[in-house]
Amino acid sequence: MKKVETTVRNIECTFEFKCDKQWDDLETQVASNIKFCKQCEKDVYLCKTQEELDHARSLGRCISIERVEIRMFTTGVPYRVN
Repeated sequence: MKKVETTVRNIECTFEFKCDKQWDDLETQVASNIKFCKQCEKDVYLCKTQEELDHARSLGRCISIERVEIRMFTTGVPYRVN
């Protein structure tokens, strides 16, 4: 498994798994910050702050963060901090 490091909007994240799906490819849910991935059958949480990322990471959630400089999202499962 390839380790991918990303820093976006002052959000630092090393991904345990990086998905090839983009945020816009995922199925819209009721909440604007949660979408569903049909490929892995999991909810994906949009993280806009380091605090949101840290919370999602602690719960083992799949997340998406936006890379503003090129209007691209990185989606995957972040490494948990032990």
